[in-house]
Amino acid sequence: MVSESVSVACNTGTITAISHFGLYKKDSEADQRGLCTSNSVSVNSGFDCSSLTGKDSSFYTSQLSTCVGQQSCLLQDIHSSLPLGNNGGDCNIAESDSLFIQYECKMDDDELTMKRHQALMAACVNVFAALTLLSVIRYRQGSISIEKREWDLQTVTASDYTLEIKLSKAQIA
Repeated sequence: MVSESVSVACNTGTITAISHFGLYKKDSEADQRGLCTSNSVSVNSGFDCSSLTGKDSSFYTSQLSTCVGQQSCLLQDIHSSLPLGNNGGDCNIAESDSLFIQYECKMDDDELTMKRHQALMAACVNVFAALTLLSVIRYRQGSISIEKREWDLQTVTASDYTLEIKLSKAQIA
């Protein structure tokens, strides 16, 4: 709640629904566990702000609902819909409190097909590069043995023709 604006965006696809949103107090159970409260998890958020965080609230109708169908959306001036201070009941919002927004993103079929084609192309290029590398390595292994023999023939030294004979003591005397 420190900022006046919040960015809601999907990396790919568009926002199809705002599933949950709400507030939790600093050092509440939800804050300590790093959770966003939802219907499936019963967590103490430290608030009873249902009038501000319901789907009929002005925050949802004027700001969050406009994000549905877009890839990204910037919610500005959130303190006008969720004002800091005492808002009645157990809803005393402070700057240290947190706003959470859970939303669903979905890619359309055309974008999904395009991404699959890109992934297939990248995989084919990688397989081709790996096969090329393996063939180069295989070729170099074969040519190294030939180069080794050529080098040995070109570097003939006296040690290649030196003969060492060991004589026994009886032959020396």
